[in-house]
Amino acid sequence: MGGGWCNYIFEIHTHTKKFEFTKIASYKDSGNRSLRVAKGRSFDVKKCLTACSDYRYFSLQDHDECWCENSWTHATNQGRANCGDRGAGWCNMIYENNNYNKPDKNTFKGLMRWKHMVQQAGASGNSAVVSCTNGGFGTDPSPGSRKVCFCEKEQPNHPIWIAQQYAWDRLYCAKNAFFVRLRDDDGKRLTFDAAIEYFPYSIRPANGQYFTCQQSSFQGEDRNSGHIKNCFCDNDGYISSKRIKQDDQDYTTLLETRKLMQEERIENALVILD
Repeated sequence: MGGGWCNYIFEIHTHTKKFEFTKIASYKDSGNRSLRVAKGRSFDVKKCLTACSDYRYFSLQDHDECWCENSWTHATNQGRANCGDRGAGWCNMIYENNNYNKPDKNTFKGLMRWKHMVQQAGASGNSAVVSCTNGGFGTDPSPGSRKVCFCEKEQPNHPIWIAQQYAWDRLYCAKNAFFVRLRDDDGKRLTFDAAIEYFPYSIRPANGQYFTCQQSSFQGEDRNSGHIKNCFCDNDGYISSKRIKQDDQDYTTLLETRKLMQEERIENALVILD
């Protein structure tokens, strides 16, 4: 490059790379989760960041559990703790998502990520008709800003993931605990809905009692023998008792069909031997 009495001049460009996340500190956790959105296991920091891209804060707990949250007050409501970068049992190492984008004010989903109030019409003595005023909602979540009101049919919360099989932590579930298959036949991780749709599952009426994610906690029953399981907690009746009863009947029918097929194979074998 260049030559005698000849300079080849370069222009130097410097770029400051913005770090994608910031490690904040470690905080305690319990069955009443401080970071309320569960993403499951097998996460490192960057994978958890991606999974929680719509949230301002995320954490690792027990080495590879990933959790998300938007409220700093809620994320830290159980006080400080002391654990490493990947957390520990009941200890969240909390990170801030530096690429967190403020919600879009032009959509209902975006608006719900801003400060808002929810009034349950017709419940606990409330009027079935709620006026779109501060009085109708009891307070003003964002003084000085114009508001808009939406009406939404109440839906039960989705069951939350609480543990993977062979984790010996004592778990808490207010209503029904589910013991479901972790992966499909191709090794793909199953969501809760897919696990109960395509494979048998066991259920435990937890009723606020502590238990572990083990076969023994589900009356010794394992409807997916040979496969690792996940435990989920359904506190709000997301899966109806009618659905549970029907799935149980279907499983009984499946066992009876398998038994008949086995008996037929035995009979056919005896005929051949005769």
